[in-house]
This record gives sequence, structure tokens and C-alpha cells, in this order.
Amino acid sequence: MSDDECTAEFIDGTYTYCGCEDCDQREYDDIEGEVEMGNLTDAEALEQHRRNGAL
Repeated sequence: MSDDECTAEFIDGTYTYCGCEDCDQREYDDIEGEVEMGNLTDAEALEQHRRNGAL
């Protein structure tokens, strides 16, 4: 799948991607980026990773 076909959506405070391996990594990186910017706490990030199946 090309980058043009994979677009993240931020729905109800959670990033949503198509589910391919590249998107899974982008999803993880985006959540961690939100923590670095101070937009999410570590606990909120862990909860999002759990909801997204990363943990």
C-alpha cells in the first residue's frame, strides 16, 4: 500500500489507520510524538497503545 492510500484519522482521541504494518508503526510513532509534545500523558499513551493493539 502506498503512503497516499494510508491516512491517519484522529477519532475520539485515538489515531486510526488501515492496519497494515507500516500504519501500525506510524500509529505507534504518532502516539509517542504526542507524549513528547506534552499532549498526552504516559498513562494516556499506554491506554491508546492497548486500544490499538500495540501492547
